[in-house]
Amino acid sequence: NIVKNFEIYEDSENYYLMQEYCEQGDLLTFIKKEATISLKMVKIIIEQILNATIYIHKSNIIHKNIKPENVLVSYTGEKDENGDYLDIILKISDVGSATFFDRDEQANFNISCY
Repeated sequence: NIVKNFEIYEDSENYYLMQEYCEQGDLLTFIKKEATISLKMVKIIIEQILNATIYIHKSNIIHKNIKPENVLVSYTGEKDENGDYLDIILKISDVGSATFFDRDEQANFNISCY
């Protein structure tokens, strides 16, 4: 559930990324387009985002900017009898603010909730 990057190019002013194409756009667009989203679809969406997060954390990476605009959506459009997509796949993208972390120093993270 991570967008694949195939190539990265740069010139004196820009970086160019060639990455996997997710034809349905981002999760925010998907949510706005759907009139309602069933609890089953919410479970699938959350599960895929959490699986991707667990995967990158196991690789000692913190994304630091997971939001609907940074989650891409792909599906063929096939739905079941309840109107839920049968093959929806979500992929986390935009790792521009991601950072590596040292597991030995992980205990020193202070997490605050406001």
